[in-house]
Amino acid sequence: MELIVLFVGPGGSGKTVMAINLGILMGRMGYNTLLVDGDIYLPDMTEYLDMGAVRVTLHTLLKDPLVEPEAALYKLREYGVSVLPGSKELGQVVGAHTSLLIHVFEELSKEYALTFVDTPSGLPMDLLELYEIATHQVVVLDVERAGRGELPYTIHDQLEKYLFLDREERMEHGVILNNVQKVDPALIEDYIEETFEVPVLGVVPYDPHVPESVSLRRPLIVEFPHSDAAIAIKDAGKVIERWLFG
Repeated sequence: MELIVLFVGPGGSGKTVMAINLGILMGRMGYNTLLVDGDIYLPDMTEYLDMGAVRVTLHTLLKDPLVEPEAALYKLREYGVSVLPGSKELGQVVGAHTSLLIHVFEELSKEYALTFVDTPSGLPMDLLELYEIATHQVVVLDVERAGRGELPYTIHDQLEKYLFLDREERMEHGVILNNVQKVDPALIEDYIEETFEVPVLGVVPYDPHVPESVSLRRPLIVEFPHSDAAIAIKDAGKVIERWLFG
């Protein structure tokens, strides 16, 4: 069975960094992996991966159903993954028909063991159709953005909204705590797992190497493999592998 994993989270939570690095990690672990830039209006995966200008994108497929989906795939051999990028060209964005999303994803995902989708920041309302076929959802939370007294409320509010999107309750859900500095992650893990019965898949600490890797347009686990955040992401990858495949 092909697995489609949605990476969701508030703006600035680090979901794009997580989707890219975990996708590359899975590729290096031997899983045929596709990374999809599903941010319809502000795609940036090509910049994160320094792919340069790409001609055929997800937006091309959503605008012209006659284009073969495989034409929009780019194999990054250094990283061991394929990428379906998005487009920032206004004409492509305006002309995209999100009603074609399910068709595009069903056609492409069947060629891969894993499809990791980076969604728009906030609630991915433009991708709601994908909840009909996605198998897993990873919610990335930056726990340092809320005040100490507001943290339980913020986590509850955010998680409740993302879990609600799975209206048929057919998906598996997990959480990654990102940019952890001052808060006690064990307390947050206990709260999430007891309140929502959702596993915390990883805890990634604050690490200045993360923004540096973004600036260099290189994946963190490749450019700074021994950094604290990279090690935590690799630990999370082992947990996610068991979560996905048992």
